[in-house]
Amino acid sequence: MHHPRVPYNSIILLAILFLLPCPSTFAADADGGGGADQTQPPSGTFLNPRIQQAYIALQAWKSAILSDPTNITGNWHGPNVCSYGGVFCSASPSDPSLTVVAGIDLNRADIAGYLPTELGLLTDLALLHLNSNRFCGSVPLTFRSLTLLYELDLSNNRFAGRFPEAVLSLPSLKYLDLRYNEFEGPIPDKLFDRPLDAIFLNHNRFRLGIPDSLGNSPASVVVLANNQLGGCIPTTIGGMADTLDDRENCIAGRPNQRTARECSSEAARPADCSRSNTPPPPIPSPSHHATPPIMHPHSPPSPPPAPIAYQSPPPIYHSPQPAAPTHQSPPPPQHHTTHKPPPPPPPSMEAPPPPPPLVSKEPSSPPPPAGSSNVPLPPIAGVSYASPPPPTIPYY
Repeated sequence: MHHPRVPYNSIILLAILFLLPCPSTFAADADGGGGADQTQPPSGTFLNPRIQQAYIALQAWKSAILSDPTNITGNWHGPNVCSYGGVFCSASPSDPSLTVVAGIDLNRADIAGYLPTELGLLTDLALLHLNSNRFCGSVPLTFRSLTLLYELDLSNNRFAGRFPEAVLSLPSLKYLDLRYNEFEGPIPDKLFDRPLDAIFLNHNRFRLGIPDSLGNSPASVVVLANNQLGGCIPTTIGGMADTLDDRENCIAGRPNQRTARECSSEAARPADCSRSNTPPPPIPSPSHHATPPIMHPHSPPSPPPAPIAYQSPPPIYHSPQPAAPTHQSPPPPQHHTTHKPPPPPPPSMEAPPPPPPLVSKEPSSPPPPAGSSNVPLPPIAGVSYASPPPPTIPYY
């Protein structure tokens, strides 16, 4: 039986069509959405368009996470983003009838990855707490869209590069914590013109001098310790003497700075401040608090403040203590002189002696406990900015 002969050209054409990828698959790959959830739920399944935008942002972030040991992002799938681990929703301040993603808290999750540009879609975000993870790279410029962001905590990660410029465009930001990273270069002048209440830049690689705009900052805490800053203290420092912590830098005329060898770099070399009207002498307050180094609590979480709260009793016993020793000197002669070590406990004043020895053991510490030790510790303690605030979001 004779079969019709198929032209050779037709066979080649069919083979080419068979091998070509599906147009939809190719389009998805071209958009760069490879790792994210490609089967996006229909728009009708989201509470509102803002939740849908949050879904897109969080799915992109999930695909940028390389390691999640605690599996906190394990349930990051489906349209109900308010049930995602570490994600907190609240009513929108502009429209209380809308539920929006208002906070993200992934503190101490040990997550490795980077921040994708899609995070700029979280325009309702008020809190972003990412301390004690392994995020690296830089902060996306799309963060400028987070106009409601009130607290940004990126401390104790592996972020690098220049100071994140997007931070300077956030109108609602009050708390900025970038400590324990690898940011480098100069500190931008505009930073101290922002209405920030707390600025933590310690333990990075910032270099060159402190901007002259330092005195413009309304911040109650500014910590620049453990960088490679040189130059002189700006004359505009004004009333920030009790606010600034500049230890372990290369600033001329300041106490508790790095060694000359560490400051040999051109960008960190101390300058001659004799010709400028800088007021280093009036600002030695931070030197008094060199005892509690900021690097003591390596992770920014604020458990240390708890014990400090119990230091309040000592100051109360501090005032009577001077009087106690004056009564203790006469008793020894009255009783056995051979008992010189034990006299403090057995004198006629039974109740007073025990407390005084305990407090008098640390005559050098009275200044720190009296409240001054609490001044440099805010950088770590940040009582009003504890890491778990997302459940009670202040901006909402």
